[in-house]
Amino acid sequence: MVIIKPIIHAKQNQMLKYLQNRSYYIFFVLIFSVVASGISQDHYFKLIIDERSELEQLTDIISIDNYRDSIVTAYASEQEYQNLLKLGYAPIPINSLKSLTRLKMMSETVDTVDWNAYPTHAQYMALMQNFAEQHPQICRLDTFGYSALGKPLLVVKISDNVVTDEAEPEFFYSAQMHGDEILTYMVLLRLIDYMLHNYQSDARIKKLIDNTEVWINPLFNPDGTYRGQDTTVAGATRYNANGVDLNRNFPDPNGNNHPDGNEYQPETLALMNFASNRHFVMSANLHTGSELLNYPWDTWAMRSADDRWWKNVCRRYVDTVRVYAPTNYMRARNDGITNGYDWYPIHGGRQDYMNYFQHCREVTMELCYTKALADSALSDYWEYNKKALISFMEETHKGLCGVVRDKAGNSVQAKISIPGYDHDHSEVYSDSLYGIFYKLLPTGNYSIEAEARGFSVEDINNIEINDSAAVYLNIVLNRPPQITSWFPRRLDSVMLDKGYIFNASIADKDGDSLNYGFIYGDSVIYDTTAALSFEAIGRDSVIFYVEDGSDTTFHKWLFIVPRLMGLESEKLSVERFNLRQNYPNPFNPLTEIAYNIPVNKGNTIYRVNLEVYNSLGQKVYKISQRRRAGAYSFIFNGRKMSSGVYFYKISISEENGKTVYFSRVKKMIILK
Repeated sequence: MVIIKPIIHAKQNQMLKYLQNRSYYIFFVLIFSVVASGISQDHYFKLIIDERSELEQLTDIISIDNYRDSIVTAYASEQEYQNLLKLGYAPIPINSLKSLTRLKMMSETVDTVDWNAYPTHAQYMALMQNFAEQHPQICRLDTFGYSALGKPLLVVKISDNVVTDEAEPEFFYSAQMHGDEILTYMVLLRLIDYMLHNYQSDARIKKLIDNTEVWINPLFNPDGTYRGQDTTVAGATRYNANGVDLNRNFPDPNGNNHPDGNEYQPETLALMNFASNRHFVMSANLHTGSELLNYPWDTWAMRSADDRWWKNVCRRYVDTVRVYAPTNYMRARNDGITNGYDWYPIHGGRQDYMNYFQHCREVTMELCYTKALADSALSDYWEYNKKALISFMEETHKGLCGVVRDKAGNSVQAKISIPGYDHDHSEVYSDSLYGIFYKLLPTGNYSIEAEARGFSVEDINNIEINDSAAVYLNIVLNRPPQITSWFPRRLDSVMLDKGYIFNASIADKDGDSLNYGFIYGDSVIYDTTAALSFEAIGRDSVIFYVEDGSDTTFHKWLFIVPRLMGLESEKLSVERFNLRQNYPNPFNPLTEIAYNIPVNKGNTIYRVNLEVYNSLGQKVYKISQRRRAGAYSFIFNGRKMSSGVYFYKISISEENGKTVYFSRVKKMIILK
């Protein structure tokens, strides 16, 4: 049981520090209430449309709340409402404020929480404060920003080492970004209370808290919820104090940073900064207006790379709810789940922002058709969803997880992606503190790539994922050796038939044991020193290479034969995609493979994959590069391979790997 101890949060409003006595405070509250009550009313209405395609235009004018059987339920500011009328629509008003005025508020005199009543703003603040004060070992209260009217945006962190950022998945629940959807903050307040009070007695809750960092923000739009005054939810509105729908105010994946035409609101900026400073694996945004789980995308019809995973995880939530709820609960759309765009399109939504820009798997949970739910039904909806809310957090411990480090054991912030699977920012990133990553995946076999600036791409193949537990990977990235200097820098007017001295120096940040050599013509000279020299007589190219056991780096001098010199890199007219025959061929153990990307492709960045297969069709080598238009070559080292026939395949595609522009296979021979 939580004891309510009304407080004024230290950060609630900087003006409060100037208030010296109760009479000043009462005066401040009265003035504040007058100002707040002066906020313009929004319109809540229904309208009938002939075609679903009309939603594309309507979503840019009004704030759609639901769409079912040709009926649109929506909100609009006065200006938006007038714009709608100009289009010839005849909206039918819905009076939601009448039911709000009949709702029961928590008593100021009782010592314990009445979960069948709504809290005043002061009581909400006190509840959040009491959670942290009564459970300091596992709960910490924080403020991640302020509303347009200066109310703090509170969040609690629940974890076994609550003051420390641990190498654990982070989960985020948030509610009531639409201020009139007042069931949702009651559900999350109950969830906090339930987790804290069952930590010692419920093994499942203890395991979740001991292995997860859970963040819960029950009230994202306090100005909208307490628009009339802080002592009642009567008059609660969808919008914030500036008349903006916060769930249309985020940057959109379609490239529009301000799809609603408004500046970012204080609440929006606070959430964006908060998410950027955390490493959320999953999150959920609680709403009312329907009964379903809405998964990405909202802004376009294209399916998410994680579409199959989303359907599975949403279905598991709904199936869990069905065990505890009436049979007719959460049956909207596709039996309780829907793709967002299939329902109705929105632009600037938080769900798409979190998935696309923060690489966090966020879903929208619609818990009830009724906005102003009767206080007597609050406990019912909590019981319907309680177990499913717990299970949903446990999803962070499935799929693929691991840590990325360099050879010295330092954490590396790396991109983790699956070629041919990921698109539209569905890749994830390891964090900079521990190098940990979490990639949630449906059952299947996957090959992943880990890449970071300054490191070679690491490929891990044949990873089997199932729904029961996470697969853990310990990824070590290699820094290729670097050629720090070479001589001569250029070869203008050098008479090669008289011989010339070539040398190069290298550095390797990993401290690997290195092998060095020169290739000229059919000859290979090996050495074990970092600086080498020899005479090249009448050759068209000289290549210096260094190899650390994993990667080979090289520098090539190219000449105009037979005598005079040239350039450090090829300057070719590149008009089409091409893969050249490796040279020399046969070879032992080094050969050069060259390819072209047409210059008419502009400044586009391409993904270039080179794969080598043995005669049995088994992949024995792979390298992935990102390149713009030009002529390129690299050295393939077959030192660890036996003599025989091999095939090398190059594929050049979009950077995300989806569209392949060029693919060729050629044969080469290692002869030892």
